[in-house]
Amino acid sequence: VAAAMAAVGAAMPQDASQGLKGVGRRKLGAQHQITLSPGDGRLQYTGFVKIELEATRAHFSRQYGTYTLGAYGPANIENGGTRISWRAAAERMTVRLEYTQECRANCAINLDGESCYSSGSRALAGAACGNQCDANLFVDGREVSAPSLVHHDGRYQGLLEFELPRMNPPTEERDYMLILPWGAAIDFRGLTLTSASSEPKLSMPQVGSPAPLRYVAYGDSITHGFCSAGPSYPETLARLAGWTPFDMGIQGLAAASGAAWQHGREIAARHPDLVSILIGINDCFGNMRRGGGGWPAEEAGRTTGDQVVRIVDQLRAEMPEVPVAVLTPIVTSGGFDSWRDGAEALRRQTREAVQTRVYAGDRNLVVVEGQALVPPEHMYEGLHPTTQGYSDLATNLYAELGFTPLVFTVSSCSPLSLRISGATPNAQVAVYYRKEAAPLAARGGSVASLCGGRGLQLRPDGDVRAHTDATGSATVLVGSGCDCARAEWQGLDLSTC
Repeated sequence: VAAAMAAVGAAMPQDASQGLKGVGRRKLGAQHQITLSPGDGRLQYTGFVKIELEATRAHFSRQYGTYTLGAYGPANIENGGTRISWRAAAERMTVRLEYTQECRANCAINLDGESCYSSGSRALAGAACGNQCDANLFVDGREVSAPSLVHHDGRYQGLLEFELPRMNPPTEERDYMLILPWGAAIDFRGLTLTSASSEPKLSMPQVGSPAPLRYVAYGDSITHGFCSAGPSYPETLARLAGWTPFDMGIQGLAAASGAAWQHGREIAARHPDLVSILIGINDCFGNMRRGGGGWPAEEAGRTTGDQVVRIVDQLRAEMPEVPVAVLTPIVTSGGFDSWRDGAEALRRQTREAVQTRVYAGDRNLVVVEGQALVPPEHMYEGLHPTTQGYSDLATNLYAELGFTPLVFTVSSCSPLSLRISGATPNAQVAVYYRKEAAPLAARGGSVASLCGGRGLQLRPDGDVRAHTDATGSATVLVGSGCDCARAEWQGLDLSTC
């Protein structure tokens, strides 16, 4: 995928950085103050699925297409991780956000649009299904701790003002980016800059060259972010890679519905440079509820895998060359362990349908096996990841797509010796290995003994460690009895995990 993106090149960005003008200046005693309305041209909006820009508010939603997505719960009214950027210098900055519906940090809203989701006895011991309500702040490209953005009781509703952390020196212009939470319906109501010594500085945010790649993630509740108290996996993946994410995930959405409503064309309308698609489990779940066999679902003579490829076909009609990664369903475990065989049938069906298109000549289309991207230990109830599970999904997908800087080459096949490059210089790396690679149907993830227990994509027999040189390279002799024809392995840079 990384190579395909380099060959295709980046699309022109389609952002909202102009429109209604609105700025108010005034002097309050010894203080200078500038108030920006949402329509001020020096504010830039990116990463939104839909925006409605008015004089007093910028309204965001995930509604796309001609069919209302409100039948699937509140996802369509949530912003999905919109980014608001500006460049300024001031002693104080206050942002105004209006939560148009109550958002609770410990409550992921059900499909009924009201109740909190709970799986009861199906939940993994100690696991929680959270929700993200607080915004994240980045200054000059780095995330900044902003406790002031977190409401003390975890409940957010109505018009709220948040004072951002103060930067030193206050006269130095910096690039600010506020990332709105995936789990909240929020309108941006404006920004106020205040300084006592001199008038605050304000200008257009600096945009790198080339512009960040536009990543569109399409899918159901797992793409939506459901049960994560932190960022969604598209947001985390985009932060790792320096991209702008567009989260089109809708809880409860089925591939058959997406195909019928021409969602492939809606994906294309976001002008992506890269697309990921993770959908299909709800087709089977819906089929079971209707009394059907469930696994794998079939509707009007089309399998769920066929429906996924119909969405790809619609996208290809608009964008023939954009790289597309289709993920097979992630692991089902715990309370949903009975779905294991059916989920594997769905994976096989999706894999075969996508590969048929690849064999027909679509060279910018790949399948990513989803079962090992999240370990069962990091699933809430066996269907949705926990907050840590979403982080695992993002970091492992980042590697599967070919963007991780850590690179392996085989120096010797038997015994297996690996040459590692791209790691942190003069630091440590670890290689987790399995002597016999598991077949596709038996693949699964596990929890690493290092790196805070992040998710691995294999169940290892052991691990070996090595020190890198000044160039970030090392040679690792993997465990005895390993050879490259049968083994599988995953490496971690222990400085960055």
